[in-house]
Amino acid sequence: MTAIKEAARTFGLTETQLLDIHHKMLLSRALSVRQRVLQRMGRGPMTFSGEGHEAAQVGSAYALRPGVDWVFAYYRDVAVAVTIGMTARDILMGFFARADDISSGGRNMPSHFSNPKLRIVSGSAPIGTQLPHAAGAALASKLRLAVYSAMLKAVERARDGEGPTLIEAKTYRLVPHSSDDDDRRYRTREEVEEWSARDPISAFARQLKEIGALDDKREKELNDRVNQEVDEATEYAEKAATPEPASALRHVFVEERKS
Repeated sequence: MTAIKEAARTFGLTETQLLDIHHKMLLSRALSVRQRVLQRMGRGPMTFSGEGHEAAQVGSAYALRPGVDWVFAYYRDVAVAVTIGMTARDILMGFFARADDISSGGRNMPSHFSNPKLRIVSGSAPIGTQLPHAAGAALASKLRLAVYSAMLKAVERARDGEGPTLIEAKTYRLVPHSSDDDDRRYRTREEVEEWSARDPISAFARQLKEIGALDDKREKELNDRVNQEVDEATEYAEKAATPEPASALRHVFVEERKS
């Protein structure tokens, strides 16, 4: 049995799926980096990076069924949004607050992901507020003969009626809290460098190379593909129309019905 087949047997994933996971991790990282660069150039308001969280985010979201399972992401979950089906264009339309932004029509802060078709539910800025929302949705789903959770084993466990599962993913944020934050005030450069050496994307790429699923040529092709996706999405989103000022009051007040 080859190393690739052994990995597929162990993880229940094909070679194609392994490379797809790597692509989603790369795309998520590229989107985070691009938004930080654009913000520093004054071309966007602010951004919350998920750099360093890609493995946990893609790995968990990959077990879900897009458009079937409900997702309650928070603002650093760009890799979750990408894995469930949001495109680079979707992410950057939200970053630039364009009128056709799928998440909020350009009304919300960047990285507040939402997509009705993909069942990604919009959250608020404070961390953790999506948890009671998720619990409520899970109860509602349970009352309708279906139970949803975050990862494959947790999903299977829930569907077997064995109750909820709390999954702890130990990650490290490689960049500051947001584009407006200076993390040198609360952590050393040595600490960041130490964790950067454990970058999940680099680690996953090494594993793929070890089993023969990735080589330098394929890796370059993936990186070129990701860069092209992000370049095209940036150009499209920057040129897209901004919301009409009057639309700021839409969905805020109840319009009087005419008899």
